[in-house]
Amino acid sequence: MTFILVGVAMFGATWQTFLLCFAGVIASSFFMDLIGRFGGSKIIIKLIGKEDYLKAEKLIKEKGISYLPLFYLFPAFP
Repeated sequence: MTFILVGVAMFGATWQTFLLCFAGVIASSFFMDLIGRFGGSKIIIKLIGKEDYLKAEKLIKEKGISYLPLFYLFPAFP
């Protein structure tokens, strides 16, 4: 939704702008899902390194129940 609002603010509030931004969001979500599903941890380890991956995995396993809802609430949160 954030990207749609930014696109509409930058290019004007037309239905074409909304549809292009919406299509971009759907396409990127689809491709990120494919990357996560079929590449998963191998790609993440190549990007950030095994040590950082293991730290993040441990954090998610220990405190994921409280952090995961925050990740969905704040999609632009670093």
